[in-house]
Amino acid sequence: MASASPIVFRCSCGQKLKATPVLAGREVKCPGCGQQTRVPAPVAPAPPRPMATNVFEAASPEIVLHPVSELPARVVKIRARRTSSRTVTIIVASLAGIALALGGSVWWFLGKVREISLPPQVDHPQPLHVADFKDEQFRLLAQLAYAHIQPTVSDALRAPSTAQFAETFEFDTRPRLAENAVTVRLKAWVESQNALGVPLRSPINALLTFDATKESWQTELLLLGDTYLVKQPWVEQVERMFAEYALLTRFSGERDRTSKEFTVRTDWWQLRSSAGDSPVTIDVLDGVDRVVQNLIVPAGGDATHEISQSGTFRLRVRTLGKWEANVFVPKQ
Repeated sequence: MASASPIVFRCSCGQKLKATPVLAGREVKCPGCGQQTRVPAPVAPAPPRPMATNVFEAASPEIVLHPVSELPARVVKIRARRTSSRTVTIIVASLAGIALALGGSVWWFLGKVREISLPPQVDHPQPLHVADFKDEQFRLLAQLAYAHIQPTVSDALRAPSTAQFAETFEFDTRPRLAENAVTVRLKAWVESQNALGVPLRSPINALLTFDATKESWQTELLLLGDTYLVKQPWVEQVERMFAEYALLTRFSGERDRTSKEFTVRTDWWQLRSSAGDSPVTIDVLDGVDRVVQNLIVPAGGDATHEISQSGTFRLRVRTLGKWEANVFVPKQ
């Protein structure tokens, strides 16, 4: 059997003393001060501390000091409420973390999908096609051509600040479908003051080409009065041709099925023809309506043919668009 624990106490002088339980209630002599002091009765040991049932009970002072069965109903409710509240908080926090992780993964995945399936959008302007042009587009091109040449004309005048261009002008447009271009011819005038301050009116003749693919202009010929402001090399070739050949007659029309008659007094001549937005078929007939030559001019194209016969001829033209035919003969 285990021996009883000694009684630990202090004398009035402060000396710590120990005594066996059998001396409880008796007086003993203190070895420190020599005075008599009474041994107190032994103190009953404290009951063993109950074990906590879970971590929440261990953290709760009410539950640690008292068994659950001995607690008042109010304290039991508080404990239950605390336990339930903390459990719900942990569950909600866990679910929120899972939701955030899933949401981040989905967002990253969708971002990758967007990068793969949706490349950057680039605006590509639709190219112009002369074949789709209507009368309104051709009129607009003529106005743009007129505005395009005005700065060049103004710079050539003695007093550019006094220049007044005609509000109306003559124009002719001819599409060149094979090149996706349009040729614009202009006739107008400009009025400005000379060196003496006298207003003079000068005629303007211009020939321009609009490149629908590049959406750019090129001035082929620009004539102010008798002065060339712009002249491309091919214009000089045409001038040399006119120095050797003379224009005998010119025919033009639109959607025609007509015939034109003319007489050639030389041994050979040239027929130069052009077509608008539709092909042109031209039959060259002699005086007895015999077909001398059959010509086909592609839409938006030009053709030059030499005919080695003289006499009276007739042109029979068939087309659904505009056309033009010029008869040139050598100069005598």
